[in-house]
Amino acid sequence: MDHMSPDEIPISQSRHHRRILIWGLIYTLLIAICVVAAYKIGQTFVTHTLPAGSIKLTTSKQTYTLGDEVSFSIHNGFDTAIYVNNSCPQEPLTVYKWNGKTWGRIHDTTSLSQCKDQARQIVVSANSNTNGSYSGWKHLFNKAGVYRLVAVVDNYQGLPYTDFRVVPPTPAVPKITQSQPTQSPTSSQPVAKQPTPLQQQTVKTAGGSIVVQYDATHIYLKSITNNPEYISAATASGQSTLEVKLTSEESQILVQMSMVGGKLTVHTSTSGTGNND
Repeated sequence: MDHMSPDEIPISQSRHHRRILIWGLIYTLLIAICVVAAYKIGQTFVTHTLPAGSIKLTTSKQTYTLGDEVSFSIHNGFDTAIYVNNSCPQEPLTVYKWNGKTWGRIHDTTSLSQCKDQARQIVVSANSNTNGSYSGWKHLFNKAGVYRLVAVVDNYQGLPYTDFRVVPPTPAVPKITQSQPTQSPTSSQPVAKQPTPLQQQTVKTAGGSIVVQYDATHIYLKSITNNPEYISAATASGQSTLEVKLTSEESQILVQMSMVGGKLTVHTSTSGTGNND
């Protein structure tokens, strides 16, 4: 079989090779143009997120007494407005209560009349505050404990929150009155016996402190400073015995005091309440 020399390769075959090379260069150029165009287009997209700033959630007090109105304030530290969902007649924001181990979400509802003419989103203008209250949700904070409020804001990745306590009211302490000694008008009349001065003692427990005053036969309750998670109760003051109970969701502390031989004796015991959530 005869072989052709390079000089004898047909002209049509040489043109075919050139065509393939040219089209290859064209396709490569088109791919490069598409890649550059896609990059340029991607640079023009704007992500709708908030600029630099902060959002703060606070309450009017750190500690409330049962029955107090709990109010809050949201501060928008951004240069643009923010939006907070309004779920009325459900409670504003998201509310949690600490059960001793974890945070559990709690709910309450108000009457529909409270929601009249309210927008479904609360607008907080740039660099300003908006205030809210739980006055219409009477059963939300009706137990002593630690609570947390959380604000969910549109297009904001953080979860601003604040914690506060609700404590039982301090029981009224009866006033202690002492009889005044009778002044002798003349030296011939007998002088009235001076009252025995009261002594004071403070009894400290895990549930709080109890201050009493006493003489040889009677015990007078002066004050009870219970810890926030405990509720206190006491028997009548001015007797020869006195009992004080400090009760929480998990335990009960019983303090028993009595006058024995003119001396104050104190006995303290602790037991479980069985009322854990």
